[in-house]
Amino acid sequence: MKTVSILLSFFTLLVGVDSHNQPRIQEIKEGTILVMGWPSANGYEHIQLPRKNVIIKRGGVPNYDSVYQNEVMVTTILTKSNGTTEVVLKRTDSGKFFNRLTVIKANSENAIASEELIWP
Repeated sequence: MKTVSILLSFFTLLVGVDSHNQPRIQEIKEGTILVMGWPSANGYEHIQLPRKNVIIKRGGVPNYDSVYQNEVMVTTILTKSNGTTEVVLKRTDSGKFFNRLTVIKANSENAIASEELIWP
């Protein structure tokens, strides 16, 4: 009986933890505010950021840590022919990414699923 109660409490704990980790399903519209999260691997996979040499050639500062926790606003939504949705992001504080770029693009579904873009 003791093992059954332990297993039942463990199962309840797992179900409760799993329900809190579910991403919020919301529709992204123009004007939606999102927050840039931490990259999922060595760099951002679903947010299209330029490489370091391109940033340097354009006169910017190639510090990818400066992108983390920036609030961004969706300015344009593009639907590609393969069914993916691409969004154009602009910083809400009117600053520039890497002191040079005003907008960047991201694959919205994959970026939200991998928590590169987070709902505030």
